[in-house]
Amino acid sequence: MADWRWLLFLTLPGLLGMRDPFVAPEDTCRAGELPLWHYRGWVDAEGQPVGIMLSPSGKWLRVKEGQRLAAHWTVSTIAAGTMDITLSAECEPSHWRWLKEGTTDDPQEPAAVDAADNHSRSEG
Repeated sequence: MADWRWLLFLTLPGLLGMRDPFVAPEDTCRAGELPLWHYRGWVDAEGQPVGIMLSPSGKWLRVKEGQRLAAHWTVSTIAAGTMDITLSAECEPSHWRWLKEGTTDDPQEPAAVDAADNHSRSEG
């Protein structure tokens, strides 16, 4: 009689769908990536602010208010010094704010100058 109780005790967590406490939970909201993104500034496009973001993979993005950055991220406000996003209701945190990073002549920025422009600068 005691054998079936031990069997039930050992298999019950698996039957109930309990997760392994030694494995990190899946981050479906990708909240761990938030600090890896960088807000570099904004431009005015016909009266609407467009934010300039640098993704963790090094890709430059132009984003507008209301645009989705990832499955659970939506750009809520873009300002000169900050950009705010709202995450889905099931995500923690529910809001995130990036502060503008870098300057106009930041030496750590990758060069975005084509060969013709670079050549004309060296002559002048």
